Amino acid sequence: MSKKYFKYLMKSFWPIATVYITLFAISLIAFPFVIDLFCVLLFRIRAIGFSSYMVAMGPFCIFLSGLLPLLMHTRYYSKNRSDVILSMPMNRSQAFITEGLFGLALITTLLVAGYAIGCGLCNALGNGYSALGTFEADLLGLPLLYLACVITFLSSTFAVSVANSGFQAVVMLLIVNALPGFLYSLVSGSFTSFSNLFSVFSNEAPNWLSQSEVFEKALMSAISYGSSPESLEMFGSAMIAFLCQFLFWGGMVVLAFFEFKKIKSENLGTVIPQRFGVVNSLTLMSMLSFALMTQLVMADICNGSSMYAYEFILFAFAYFLISVFYFVAIFIVRRKAKFRKDDWIRFAIAISAGIIVGVAMFGITRAITPSPSNYYYY
Repeated sequence: MSKKYFKYLMKSFWPIATVYITLFAISLIAFPFVIDLFCVLLFRIRAIGFSSYMVAMGPFCIFLSGLLPLLMHTRYYSKNRSDVILSMPMNRSQAFITEGLFGLALITTLLVAGYAIGCGLCNALGNGYSALGTFEADLLGLPLLYLACVITFLSSTFAVSVANSGFQAVVMLLIVNALPGFLYSLVSGSFTSFSNLFSVFSNEAPNWLSQSEVFEKALMSAISYGSSPESLEMFGSAMIAFLCQFLFWGGMVVLAFFEFKKIKSENLGTVIPQRFGVVNSLTLMSMLSFALMTQLVMADICNGSSMYAYEFILFAFAYFLISVFYFVAIFIVRRKAKFRKDDWIRFAIAISAGIIVGVAMFGITRAITPSPSNYYYY
């Protein structure tokens, strides 16, 4: 870590920090207190409670934490700006670590201060008794929200650190945030046939790969059930999920650290096939899309229902759309509509691996949780 660079960040990042302070203050202090004030003074009911608002406002804080690495890392997407930063008395390793610690320090300060003030005001307004939840539930929300924000910060740090331009960084952020949904669908969607596709998204089971869902489900459980066995089980599951997410994204940040050290300034703005770069990440997302579609095909075939010609046409059209998405995304990222040999190789890997993974996941989940043939028709 470079102390001089840390001080430089405090000065140069102050305009953005001011915006962050305002947004965190609105979401953690102003909004909960004003609404509770209306409830007490206007509607003559008890204060609703701070933790109840955090179920809705917490994901906004998580979003801001994920956006911070992008704002900090944009200086490395311009050769002139990056040369100025790296000309300071420090190396790339120190720059990476210093920016990470600065971001974590900013998030920690804003979350702890904002949460403490907002929680204190709401509880003082309701004389310590809220209509929903308890003071203990309010306090429980802080470590949950903090863990969710830190893990999101780590995942976004990985995404922007392996990108060579601002546009690639945005694409990587979208991929990183879409990845939990794809993985969750692979695990939960094996019983969903093509005609019941939307039931994947209406499943009430929480997606333990998503920071926002883990935070919301755990806090809602604390508000609704207090110290019941169900809430304790939910809280324990949330802690396990957060631990797994922290270890995974922490490891990915370590890998991004070594990737960041290897990125050369002359490659800025170009699309090179890095191990974790945008091209390989798009290939991974296409592979997961093919895998999910293969699961839907297997569900219809193994469900015992009659396969009509239009279903085969829909399956073929879905595979075609995924293929088109892959190449269009590659063209947009490279800003050149040109078919390259390595793109075709990646596409072949994506579709073949997707089919294999889809069949395997379908078999594994069906073996773990067998389903009757009339599962969808009761």
